[in-house]
Amino acid sequence: MWLFLIMLAVYLVLIVLSYSGDFYDSNGAESNGRWYDVLFFLMDPGKPPEYLFAPFALIIALVGLVIFSGMLISVISNILSLRVENYQHGETTYKVSHHVIILGFNRSVPSLFDKIQKKYPKSHILLMCERDSTEIRDWLHANIDDSIERNLIIMSGAINANDDLERLSLGCNPKEIYIVGEEGREDHDDVCLECVKKISAIILKETACHSTVGRSLSASATTEAHEKVPCYVQINSDTMFSLLQQVDFCGKPKERAIDNLDFHPFNFNEIWGQKVLSLTSFDGNGYLPLDGSGIGKESDRSVHLILIGMTGLAKALATNAAQVLHFPNFKEGNYQTYSRISFIDPDAGKLGERFRNRHSVLFDLARWKADGEWQDPLADADSTSPYRYLGPKNFMDIEWEFIKGDVAEPEIRKYLKESCSESNRIVTIALCGEDSERNLAISMGLPSEVIDGPSLNMVLVRQKESDIAVQLMRELPGRGNRFRAFGMLNECYSENLLNDTYGTIIDYLYNTSNGWIPHWDNNDILNKWSSNYSANMLFVKLRSLGFKESEFSKDPETSFNKKFEDGETRNQLQMVEHNRWNTERILLGFRPLNEDEQKEFDIIRKKSTNFEDIKIEFKELKDKYKARQAHVDICSNYDLTRYDPNPKVRDYDTDINSNLGELYSKIKENERISSI
Repeated sequence: MWLFLIMLAVYLVLIVLSYSGDFYDSNGAESNGRWYDVLFFLMDPGKPPEYLFAPFALIIALVGLVIFSGMLISVISNILSLRVENYQHGETTYKVSHHVIILGFNRSVPSLFDKIQKKYPKSHILLMCERDSTEIRDWLHANIDDSIERNLIIMSGAINANDDLERLSLGCNPKEIYIVGEEGREDHDDVCLECVKKISAIILKETACHSTVGRSLSASATTEAHEKVPCYVQINSDTMFSLLQQVDFCGKPKERAIDNLDFHPFNFNEIWGQKVLSLTSFDGNGYLPLDGSGIGKESDRSVHLILIGMTGLAKALATNAAQVLHFPNFKEGNYQTYSRISFIDPDAGKLGERFRNRHSVLFDLARWKADGEWQDPLADADSTSPYRYLGPKNFMDIEWEFIKGDVAEPEIRKYLKESCSESNRIVTIALCGEDSERNLAISMGLPSEVIDGPSLNMVLVRQKESDIAVQLMRELPGRGNRFRAFGMLNECYSENLLNDTYGTIIDYLYNTSNGWIPHWDNNDILNKWSSNYSANMLFVKLRSLGFKESEFSKDPETSFNKKFEDGETRNQLQMVEHNRWNTERILLGFRPLNEDEQKEFDIIRKKSTNFEDIKIEFKELKDKYKARQAHVDICSNYDLTRYDPNPKVRDYDTDINSNLGELYSKIKENERISSI
């Protein structure tokens, strides 16, 4: 603009000068007129027209050379150079709509690109991060397909800075937002959550602006602008992730209310925990199910999960396994029917103590062993557990073990050999250390008694970058096909684990069977997670009934209903679901009532044997303690009606189980639609 004004001013000055003296005198000679003659000679100095006074023509020529050959070319060159530089450094702002936004960067992002590309093949992907854009662009060029790269826009900026976030066209109907954060930042989770709040405010502001100014917007576009945008937020801290499972970050209080984003926190360790152990599949999605071909009510087998290296990933595997290791052959007090989760680590003493402190309610109930001694909080005479009155038989069907030592030590190797030789156990070993090469070396050095042990189900080997090494190892003589790589950065994202698809289905089926249609968005955050975890048990339950996918998939609802007609089958599945629910509630922050609290319920229960007489009073007290995250129903399945006088209390578990055939059908239908 400034250059144009200079050119215009100079031109006007020259026109004024042309009226002075004999500076311009055509004398009837052929010309284009004073204004055009001066302009043409200014732009293209050559042989001057005869009717231009020579000194004046020289002035015009010199001015033209300076402006057009010097200033104009220089300015255009600088503009182009600046645009190239801005592009290279990610400082260009783009006007796009119906796009996908990724904020932050880590090495798992390419696997996220693949997922987005399959879902939105023609949408632009805006990636904003704080790292050098040229370096990121070069790294991605070597790691992603050209089809993705064509739609990718890389921008530089701080993901919690308003000025940078406003460059993302947040008010132009983004399809999805992924906040992965910057790798290596200590305040990663805080920054990501702060980013959520700022994005919500910007969307609200820009949407309001579009609604006010943009009367040209169609009715459908205006409606679309007000729909919730799916926002997936990576949380690195296992503790913070657990907190977000219990507290609705987007809900109250008012100053934090975020009602224009569909908030989904996710955690790398949690994703892999579910992908390996809990994913709804007959065959484990390439991983062998922990329960093998299934554990039925007459089986004498139980599951043993051995985790080597007490890392964050190992803890996630343990807590996810605890959500699914529940079987109909469980008998309270018969420890051979208890599932077992064992940690092996040189620092298992200190790390185990921290883990037990983190899940203190769980270890005030479940059997556990450290330093060679089993502790049973519900059966031991010297137990100080506030829930000892719920014993004496331990109703928690999973026991825990913490073993101090290195896998190279003879005692640990002996333990692994003995574990894999127990015919009534189904053993899965997971090498969870941070060092991929060491995990590989340990797996290659496992004794033949372990690899060929009759109880060994699978060996999981953590690899950070790729599963190539484990694939090659499986080809070695004597290794077999029991080895599986897991924990890779380039395979961590999975569509079903980043949303509530299966939880929504089970919630819908459960509630519609009870006479009302729920609205998932209005559901309590704890109930959402409960539905998600309940869905993960689908195939464990089906295998426990002896179903094979080949026979079950033909007519799942009819096949299941025939089995479910049997009263004993219903009772066994009801016990399994209640045991699963006990563990789930505890891991989500609930606890049983202590003995003094239980006495308040006893007083009400003794007032009448007719539940209808005490129904209102009992519910009020129950809701009061639920608000404090204490639940009267966390107890033995056999004692459930003893502590809860509601005669229909077991029906809740039965209702969940009654929909398993239909749940399977809807999951398969969803998978079929997603693959189209």
